[in-house]
Amino acid sequence: PVMHRDKTLAYVQTRWAFSNGNESFLTWVQKVNLSFHFDVEQRARSYLGWFFNFNGTAGVWRIQSIHDAGGWQSDTVVEDMDLSLRCYLKGWNAIYLPHVDNPNELPCTLSSYKTQQFRWLSGPMQILTKSFSNIMRARDISIGRRLNAFWFFMR
Repeated sequence: PVMHRDKTLAYVQTRWAFSNGNESFLTWVQKVNLSFHFDVEQRARSYLGWFFNFNGTAGVWRIQSIHDAGGWQSDTVVEDMDLSLRCYLKGWNAIYLPHVDNPNELPCTLSSYKTQQFRWLSGPMQILTKSFSNIMRARDISIGRRLNAFWFFMR
C-alpha cells in the first residue's frame, strides 16, 4: 500500500532478520553490525529523506523507476546500490520500513565473510568512480541532495 500512495517511491526497503545470527561468534558479530545499519542508519536516512541504498533483498522496486534510471546494470559489484543512486539522482525517493522483517542468512565461514566484505567495500568506490560526474551534474535534485550522496560514498 505504501507504493500505491506515494508515486515518488522508487523502492521500499525492509529490515533484514538473520536466521543464523547466533550460530557462531562470526555470525553474531555480523548480526550486531548489520542490525545497527538497519536499525539506525537506514531508518535515519529514510526518515530524513537522504540517500540510502537498496540492500539487494527484502524490498520491492517500482518498475518505472528502474527504466527511468537506465535499467539494471552489471558494471559494478553492487548493482543494487548503483541503481539506488541512479534513481536518487533522477529525483526518486525511497522508504525504509523497520517494522517489516525479512529472513536472511549471514556468511558463516571466514572465507565467505571476506568475499562479501570485499564486494561491499570495493563496490561503493566503483560507483563513485562511475557516477562522480553524474552526481555533480544531477539536474533533478537539489545541491543538498547531491552533497548527501557524496557524503554517503565518502564516509
